[in-house]
Amino acid sequence: MKFTIVILLTLVTISPGTVYQAVPDTMKAYIVENDSTLATRGKGPHGGKGNATASVFFRSVQDLGLSFQKHVLHVGAEVGYHKQTRDEVYYIVSGTGIMVVNGTSFSVKPGDAILTRKGNYHGMQQVGTEDLVFIVAYPKN
Repeated sequence: MKFTIVILLTLVTISPGTVYQAVPDTMKAYIVENDSTLATRGKGPHGGKGNATASVFFRSVQDLGLSFQKHVLHVGAEVGYHKQTRDEVYYIVSGTGIMVVNGTSFSVKPGDAILTRKGNYHGMQQVGTEDLVFIVAYPKN
C-alpha cells in the first residue's frame, strides 16, 4: 500500500503572538528598492512652485494597492493647493513646513503624521533653511 502525504502550509507560527503568512509562488516574498535609484527632480507636486525631488517606490508592482512615496521640497518649494481625490497620509521626516487644509494653515515638523481626507483641499509649503522631507502613502485607484 502506497500513501502520498501532501502538506499545504498557509500559516506558520514562529513565536508566540507572531504569525507569518506563506507567500504564493507567484509573488516575491519581499522587494527592496533604494531611494538613490528612484529619485527624480522636478517642480513641486500638483503645480507647486519651486524644485522638488520625488521617489515613487514599488511603482512596477502590479498587484500592490498602495502608493508609497518620498518627497523632498527644496528650499522655497511647495505642493500646490489641490482637491483630495482619496485619503492620504503624510509623515514629516525632516525640515519644517506649513500645510493648508481647506484654507486653515498649520505648522508641520519632524514626527508629524497628517491624514488628509478625500474631498478636501490641501497644499504644503517648505519653510526655513532646510529641505522639507516627507513620506506620503495612499491607496491606488
